[in-house]
Amino acid sequence: MKKQRKQIAILLASAALIFSSCTKNEIENPPPSPEPEVNLTADIDGQGFSANFKLGYFVDGGIAIQGISNSDESVELFIGNFTGEGNYIVSLVNGVVGGFIPDTNNTDNFYLSTGTNGGGIIVVSEWNEDDSTMTGTFEFEAISIFGQDTISVTSGVFTNIDMTGIAPNDGDADDIEVDIDGELFAPKIIVTARNFNQISITGNTLDFNSSINLIFPDTISVGNHSFNFINQGRYIEGNTVYSANSGVLTISINDLETGRIEGVFSFTGTNTTDPDDTKEFTNGKFTILGE
Repeated sequence: MKKQRKQIAILLASAALIFSSCTKNEIENPPPSPEPEVNLTADIDGQGFSANFKLGYFVDGGIAIQGISNSDESVELFIGNFTGEGNYIVSLVNGVVGGFIPDTNNTDNFYLSTGTNGGGIIVVSEWNEDDSTMTGTFEFEAISIFGQDTISVTSGVFTNIDMTGIAPNDGDADDIEVDIDGELFAPKIIVTARNFNQISITGNTLDFNSSINLIFPDTISVGNHSFNFINQGRYIEGNTVYSANSGVLTISINDLETGRIEGVFSFTGTNTTDPDDTKEFTNGKFTILGE
């Protein structure tokens, strides 16, 4: 009996030693915390969207968040004047924009929340400056750049988005810039669309408040062309539109096989509602890479 009690005491002492050792080891070397879940999801006209690729970054005082699904759909959010956690009303005036691209391999058409048909809200509920991660919700109505179809983006959620990404601008993209009354206008967001045998190239500022736009036939020949109802140039600043009423569009390359087009342009733009208000557009140049 004494031998049995001695064996039990040894077992209990051994167990206590093991427990004490494990507890001390766990305190000194705690298991790593699980990685936070990173999501970007929404409903697009009632259909579920879930991003497999997520990107967040700061640019020119604003923030941008992008998510791309396995089916190459893309949801994009932009807040032009980010001040931290809070509610950001989606509108052109506020520089808060939501966008949807049905196919990132073919960006001829996409949807933007700007204009009179746009609206919604982006809520940044958590901005962790130590980890540079952002969490929030969003919803917005958007209209096709062709001004016809509309979509509803609802139940949008982004969780723990890493905001240390780099803006996707490696120089290998369509581009347009011009001097306006002597001041360089170099927009950050370039949209090229081909529709009804025409090409439209538009350069937008990040807040979508200003844009330069050229429209011309996709088979336009190399050489000089006047601005008219076929070859169009316009500049939009807020609600004011300046339309080209004179000037020259010079095409240096138009490769019909690859779609690459390069050229330069200059024109005098007249306010469509005030003929006495004009702007001079000089040293303009553009590149459309094509395939």
